[in-house]
Amino acid sequence: MNSKQALRIAQYNVAMTSSVQGEVRKRVSTGGDERLRKIASVIAATSPDILLLCEVDQCGDGGDDGTIKQFLRKYLTDQQENYPYFYQPAVNTGKPYKQKDNVKNQPDFAQGYGFHHGQYGFALLSRYPICTDEIRSWQKVIWQSMPKNRMPADYYPAWVETQKRISSKSHVMIPVDIGGTRIKLIACHPTPPVFDGDEKRNYSRNADELRLIRDMIEGADYLCDDGECSDPIEPPFVILGDLNADQYFGDGDREEIGRLLTHPAIHKATATGHLVPASHRAKRHAGRIAKGNPFATHESGLRLDYILPSAEISPLDSRVVWSANDLPRPREADGTADFSTNGSDHRLVWVDIDPKSLNLG
Repeated sequence: MNSKQALRIAQYNVAMTSSVQGEVRKRVSTGGDERLRKIASVIAATSPDILLLCEVDQCGDGGDDGTIKQFLRKYLTDQQENYPYFYQPAVNTGKPYKQKDNVKNQPDFAQGYGFHHGQYGFALLSRYPICTDEIRSWQKVIWQSMPKNRMPADYYPAWVETQKRISSKSHVMIPVDIGGTRIKLIACHPTPPVFDGDEKRNYSRNADELRLIRDMIEGADYLCDDGECSDPIEPPFVILGDLNADQYFGDGDREEIGRLLTHPAIHKATATGHLVPASHRAKRHAGRIAKGNPFATHESGLRLDYILPSAEISPLDSRVVWSANDLPRPREADGTADFSTNGSDHRLVWVDIDPKSLNLG
């Protein structure tokens, strides 16, 4: 934990992805990628206890293909021992409907958009033990099984409709042990609500992926995880990820992201209140979609990246890192002298919580 004994949780879309399988691993292994060095400087300067990295290519069925280990060793040399635990779930991106199908030339004709299985995956890094035996996944939930789902009618072939999954990547609950107390991290990365046609398949899927988060914490009647457990996710939990939706701007379903942000199980302060992560630099940023939005986490000016503690958790502080002024501690001689946030089109988001509030017993 940091010097003030807060638990710092961060989320960062790092765009470590390529249409060629294995290309990112090769790039990371050189240790000389300038963009990755910038990303690492942001992470090092923020020094989160728990970090979700979105858009990290992997093999598809879960686990590190060497990319994370190499990234820690080559770019976070002084930090690698701080993250002895990490987890990468299996994902739907680039997973063909039929094993024999090749998605290289048809990345949209897969369970989730991707040129290869595992593109756009995500990884959780932690200073604290991950309770791997207690991880739950909703990766395989069929879209049609959701009552009143928004799957576009007559767009997909009938045989695809019966096996199309809601989650474009995966929805997972990852418990982490903080001194004997479990905190449940609900991680996901819904598809962008754009890049579609009149059928609005991506708009609709993004909305239903957001709804799936609510259904997971409520224990909706139709819903079972991939282990056939129908129990709701009990607090304390934290929802984190690039949700690809803004409540006030952009092309997503604003009402659906609004339902999540105003859900009674979510802490109001970091969802819609005085502790929503923000940045003065973002306020001066002329995004192509929203200008002067202090809550922007993306260069477009949209708030797309979220850390949402459950209502029982006490948040202490938060920020979106657009400049060194948004760091939780002054720059030190740890490789951040040339600190830059330009390594990704997204910005790192961090929230500090009081670890004492995790003990709900």
